[in-house]
Amino acid sequence: MAHHLQGIGLSEAPSTDWSALQEPKNAFLDGIPEGQKKEFQDSGIETFAGLATFTGPSSLEVNGKSLEAVNIVIATGAKPRKTDIPGSEHAHNSEYFLGIESLPKRILFVGGGYISSEFAHVAGQAGAEVTILHRSECPLKAFDRDIVKTIVEASKDSGIRIILEESPTRIESIDNQFRVHGSSSTVYETDLVIEATSRVPNLSALDGDLGEVEHSSGASK
Repeated sequence: MAHHLQGIGLSEAPSTDWSALQEPKNAFLDGIPEGQKKEFQDSGIETFAGLATFTGPSSLEVNGKSLEAVNIVIATGAKPRKTDIPGSEHAHNSEYFLGIESLPKRILFVGGGYISSEFAHVAGQAGAEVTILHRSECPLKAFDRDIVKTIVEASKDSGIRIILEESPTRIESIDNQFRVHGSSSTVYETDLVIEATSRVPNLSALDGDLGEVEHSSGASK
């Protein structure tokens, strides 16, 4: 709305200062773990910080400490999905994007879901040249089609390049920049590649199958 009013009431539209944005963001995130820990302790719940892994059907290990319980609830959330295309080690996930101290000039997002859409607008408002690659003809598939059409048009009007029916097949690192080869044989040059295709259950606690929990890549039971 501010951009639309530029010149007819507003002298200039607001822009995002990426570096300045990091301070309040970090202050907010850094305070969450301690706040939650205190709430647990006030309720008489003991907490252990670290990576938990099963050592048996009713036992866990956290930072070298053994824990046993009759019932164990796995509530480890989700983690970003990682592709296995050649050069995928050059791509980062959405969590990495949030911690960038200095925003690159060019950013390419793989995936046309809401994470890419949100981050693309933030990066674009902060001055980055943004490209989104989406494998099908319809991004934001979980949302109303008419709303998605409006969002796509508004995104393009704001300078975000959205390429539909395009998937990365290979990523090359050349002279501190990256070349993303698309399925259409088009090559996209960028300074940062962010994968935001989806999230999958974080089942790291089940590594080794010592917990004897039946699971697949999509869920546990």
